[in-house]
Amino acid sequence: MSMSTHSDEKGHSSRAGGDHRKATNSLAQAYCSSASSNVGLAWQAVTALPNWYRNLKATNPQSADRPDEIKTYRSRPSLSVRIFYPASYPQHGSSQKLPTLFTVHDNGHSSADNNEWNRYFANTHGCLVISLDYAKSLGDPLAPAYDLQTLFSELCADESIPINDRLSDEWDTSRTAILGFGTGANLALTFSQLEGIRRHSLCPAAAVSINGRFEYSDSGYADPNSEIFRDPPFNASIAAPENLPPYVCCIVARVDNWSHEAWNLVERISKQHVLQRERETSFEEMWDGGGLKWQTVPGLSNGFDHRRSLGENGPSVDENSFRSTESHTREYVDDLGRWLKQVVWRT
Repeated sequence: MSMSTHSDEKGHSSRAGGDHRKATNSLAQAYCSSASSNVGLAWQAVTALPNWYRNLKATNPQSADRPDEIKTYRSRPSLSVRIFYPASYPQHGSSQKLPTLFTVHDNGHSSADNNEWNRYFANTHGCLVISLDYAKSLGDPLAPAYDLQTLFSELCADESIPINDRLSDEWDTSRTAILGFGTGANLALTFSQLEGIRRHSLCPAAAVSINGRFEYSDSGYADPNSEIFRDPPFNASIAAPENLPPYVCCIVARVDNWSHEAWNLVERISKQHVLQRERETSFEEMWDGGGLKWQTVPGLSNGFDHRRSLGENGPSVDENSFRSTESHTREYVDDLGRWLKQVVWRT
């Protein structure tokens, strides 16, 4: 499928009302209460550069990992979505709907991307993969989770995007899932808790965290006493399990310094369902209408699955180490696809 760039003019979605304003006020107070408008504008310009560079790389015709389509919507004109069709999908005239994985990238200020990961998953598992963007911390005080919600709603309403809108016959869940890398994992889980998403007919049936980072009170980005860190929708580390999608998956590098944050989330879900598990051992559990998957990747550190996209800025590794990380990445991506298709979506 050839790549195209498209800007939607219909503006299907509107900004959320009171909840959106509350989120905006909380974030503004936490992140930039003392910033002047000039500083805010300057920061917005700086943080736009990585997004511009990522889009420039994505349109490179010589890149095998480039998206098939890049779209923007009037409701969020500065944010683009990248759409990856499986290689087996017909180029023209197909009415086939596809199970869909939405992904949220890590570290919004980086010029790296997850195109290679998205392309491999789409081609390997025959799924539609859509990469969502969001406003960066000081560049825009609007809550990033609501950016994801708006783009998600736009995409689901866009008839040109073949998102499978048929619910699972057994569990009455959608054939969609949301996945985040690093800081994007917290956003993915925050997004999943929003009332507008939980009530959406295509609300993700699963949330997936890859090397997730959830606890920010000690990050230095904001006042640790801010009320935002005590608000479950914006802090996945204290999210109530019943407010999350029915299926949750956490994948961590075993030597990741932040893997305990994902384990804390898994423990809360496990206790709710009276499971006794060990952190060092991968496992899957199912119950009526939901399930949990925990997977550890041995001997590797955070970001191992994005070495190629990091390029010159990435960690220095020899060829054997690179092959090892690539092998581990393919193994967990293959297993994740199996879990989504056979356990969650029942395709």
